[in-house]
Amino acid sequence: MPSAEAPSWRNRFRARTCRFLAPVLVGVPFFVALAQQTEQAPPSPTISVEVNLVLISATVRDKHGDIVPSLNGGDFVLYIDGHPQAINNFVRQGDLPLTLGLLVQTGLGPSQRYAFHNATDASYAFLDHMLREDKDKAFVVSFDRKVELLQGFTSSRSKLQAALQSMQTPELGNEGRAGGTQLYDAFCLASNELMRAQQGRKALFVLSDGIDRGSKKTLEDAVEAAQRANASVYSILVTENWPGPNGKKVLGRISAETGGRMFRISRGSTLSQIYAQAEEELRNEYVLGFTPTPLGLGAGYHRIELTTKQKDLTVQARHGYYSDK
Repeated sequence: MPSAEAPSWRNRFRARTCRFLAPVLVGVPFFVALAQQTEQAPPSPTISVEVNLVLISATVRDKHGDIVPSLNGGDFVLYIDGHPQAINNFVRQGDLPLTLGLLVQTGLGPSQRYAFHNATDASYAFLDHMLREDKDKAFVVSFDRKVELLQGFTSSRSKLQAALQSMQTPELGNEGRAGGTQLYDAFCLASNELMRAQQGRKALFVLSDGIDRGSKKTLEDAVEAAQRANASVYSILVTENWPGPNGKKVLGRISAETGGRMFRISRGSTLSQIYAQAEEELRNEYVLGFTPTPLGLGAGYHRIELTTKQKDLTVQARHGYYSDK
């Protein structure tokens, strides 16, 4: 059975639609507090004037695809809408708090259900490895023809395991599928209702075939919601030999534009191996903070161009951010 904490959230997930509230900006005092957790940062006084600071999480790889974990803030070059920006704050992953969201599609086709049955143990092992007691937290959402929060924010292993074990696959329809799949609604609701208010690093993991059937929201809504929540999306594609649309482009776009990555389950890449790769990325992230100049740059979407001074390195980061002013 789902956690006792879930019913009120489940009702909200069914009834509420995607809302966009405030831009993904945080005040300087918050980032200063994070920076003080690193060994390099000296104690800093609290700044009483609230200045909007935009955060970018980034992973860097060399030409061989290996993660580069030892860069400094001065090694990066940042442009917003073509304007050069000063990187005001820089923190390696270190002790920053991490919030994880796990979104699992239960309405999979008949030949995809092997992935669902393997998801419980592999997902629990990943959460068990990643979460630190009293610092990190996670939630679990299932979606098919409806979106359900099975477990709200917690670092409790037993509650997360119970939520994963409570997932059930719906009955297959006449065409071998389990009805609707509200993928975009799940992204919007998880981003806006859960991730949006959280601070620190944030990542959404979605196990899906990437094909939406019946959402009220669109792909553009889903991308924007994740970007406004500053949540990196790690998509795990489950495919089958089935006539019809392919969800690879959908999950690939959401992952790329939010600074995450798309994986595909195959015989040579199991769910456990995929989680291990994602864990390595999350443990070697950089977090950069900047105050946009010209100040504010105006409301709307702003394009991020983040590179390194070393030309043979590749930066994985979100493509942009939203501001309401």
